[in-house]
Amino acid sequence: MKIEIQETTKRNKIIDVTLPYYYKHEIDLDNDDCDIVIIYGKIEDGKYTSISEKERGSDLEYGLEIRKLKSFTYLSEYFSDKYKGSEAEFLSAKSRFLSALNNI
Repeated sequence: MKIEIQETTKRNKIIDVTLPYYYKHEIDLDNDDCDIVIIYGKIEDGKYTSISEKERGSDLEYGLEIRKLKSFTYLSEYFSDKYKGSEAEFLSAKSRFLSALNNI
């Protein structure tokens, strides 16, 4: 029996990137954990930082999470205009994180 399958071939591509590189990913969720997640990221030479903001509009809950990543392998999708962020957006998210941390 012969069947048709779909193969996904990963190809490496060389791109020019100016570091630090900033990205932003807005995810609109419809679940019990949160309604909206916005991820702000900064990619530097050997350092990969991500700050996530989570909101639940109905309960007015708000959460922040910061991650220091070991590699940027899964971040390759962010090297596109769709996810292009800015230093100002990242620093603003960092400021909100530090402010929330100082208010504990």
